[in-house]
Amino acid sequence: MKLQYRILTFVLILLVSIYCLIPSVIYFRLPEVELQKIRQNGKLLEGYLPRGVMKNHIVPGLDLQGGIQILLKVDIKQALDYKLSRYTEMILKEFSQNGISAEKKDFYKIQLFSEIERKKALKLLKKKNPEVIAIEEKDYVVLYLNPFVDNDIRKRIMEQTINVLRARIDNIGASEFSIIRQGDANIQIQLPGFEDKREARRIIGRTAQLFFQICEDEIDLIKDFKDLPQGIEKIDTLYKKPDGSIGKDHYLKFSKDKINELTLYLKNKVPSNIDIKYGDLQDGYLRTYVLNKKIELTGDDIVDVQVSSFEGNESHVSVLVLFNSIGASLLDELSKGNLGKRVAIVLENKVNNAAIFQTRIPNGRAQISLGYHKQPSELMKEAQDLSMLLKTGSLPANILFLEEKSLGPSLGVEAVHKGKVAFFVGSVLVILLMIFYYRIAGLLSVVAVLYNLMIMLALLSVFNATITLPGIAGLLLIFAMAVDANVIINERIREELRKGKFPFLAVKEGYEIAFTAVFDSHMTSFLSGVVLWNMGTGPIQNFAMMLIIGTSLSLFTAVYVTRMFFDILINEKTRKMSI
Repeated sequence: MKLQYRILTFVLILLVSIYCLIPSVIYFRLPEVELQKIRQNGKLLEGYLPRGVMKNHIVPGLDLQGGIQILLKVDIKQALDYKLSRYTEMILKEFSQNGISAEKKDFYKIQLFSEIERKKALKLLKKKNPEVIAIEEKDYVVLYLNPFVDNDIRKRIMEQTINVLRARIDNIGASEFSIIRQGDANIQIQLPGFEDKREARRIIGRTAQLFFQICEDEIDLIKDFKDLPQGIEKIDTLYKKPDGSIGKDHYLKFSKDKINELTLYLKNKVPSNIDIKYGDLQDGYLRTYVLNKKIELTGDDIVDVQVSSFEGNESHVSVLVLFNSIGASLLDELSKGNLGKRVAIVLENKVNNAAIFQTRIPNGRAQISLGYHKQPSELMKEAQDLSMLLKTGSLPANILFLEEKSLGPSLGVEAVHKGKVAFFVGSVLVILLMIFYYRIAGLLSVVAVLYNLMIMLALLSVFNATITLPGIAGLLLIFAMAVDANVIINERIREELRKGKFPFLAVKEGYEIAFTAVFDSHMTSFLSGVVLWNMGTGPIQNFAMMLIIGTSLSLFTAVYVTRMFFDILINEKTRKMSI
């Protein structure tokens, strides 16, 4: 490439880098009070930026500004069991359509009543249900997920969980967070500058799983219970059905501190096809609901959620849920086949409401009532939280909190100070040594290294990258590596000069000889960064990111930029050079 084009390329990259760094420079120059506001609401930064400037900036990590770190475990097994249960129900319908008598014994086990039907069933499964593997065990067919399907579901569960968590954290105002997958089932969340640990746990930890299950009011299960634990009361009530007939509602009433005792009492007393779930009563107590275990409809097909309120003698707040065509069709079939029955709206394993199907619901609109037993402001806050959770989507599986850490502001300030001092002192020492030892050539190397650093920071700014203390260490390492590449090149040029060659030829051959060594060293560092990125987590990945980007740019500036500087200063007529 001609020299003028190389100079033009150099200048364009420099200008673009300066433009990209403007938001980061402004961000880091703001007072701490203003930064705290921006961390709670990232849009506030726009008020400090000139018009036309990009909004992305470098984000200081948790160890630099303090905040909250949460480690979660996703219960993938529960989600896989649910998926297998749904496959089992679909297979039972296919068996029925093909004249095969079968009965579901567990979420993964089907009982067949003759050898002929068993062979017919296995043949049908192999032909029409590649998602599952069927193994014959005496009178049963045991179903397992196909390994390829199993792996795909695991991957989608983790991806969906991360996407849902990201959307939720966006809604609580944390603007500088990071979500990193660790291993097969763990997720690490970092909320730099975020102080409300209770609010973060409350929003992040909610599954927002929404189920519709039919109430089995005709079963006298509750009525037959005897020797109930003290403080648990049996209640018998009636309700009117749309056709004028009377429905029975038998339930247990108890206080919240009796949940564990009641759960223990119900163990081994409930049939395998029945669920007993709890819900709130208006007087602050809880009650039981007897539900069919089959989940008829889920919140996966929700397309819109709205909060509505009505003012009467008491404030009433509800959440209106609109389903897509698939969900609307399922809701229509569910309401048509269960007119007069109650359907429980189960949110996060708790019955939110149990409404009677008065008519068919063909429009795919369901209403979740939040009741009358709280203050209007509390109900509206609860409705808005529920609306946000349903809009961002339910978690595909339950999550467990394995670890919660708070990094205090004092440690954050100390880490920032140490990082700045280390980077400044190390950089100044390297710069002075280069200029002292290589004179003009050393100064050109320093300019190239600073150019390298500017491009690197600009790229971090463009991608809104988070920088941690290990990341700062990575920057300093890249700074030293870039200098090392220039040292190799300068030494090769010196050797050629000692042989009596003119500067122009010495520079040309010095770069050609040094290229292999420079390329090899940078390639090994680049590959090390790739390994660290794939094998490491959190701060290690941040260090690896700096290493990968930095080695690539260092090779570019060492071979391209410094050579351009020499070509500007030296030509075929030059007889001396300062190196």
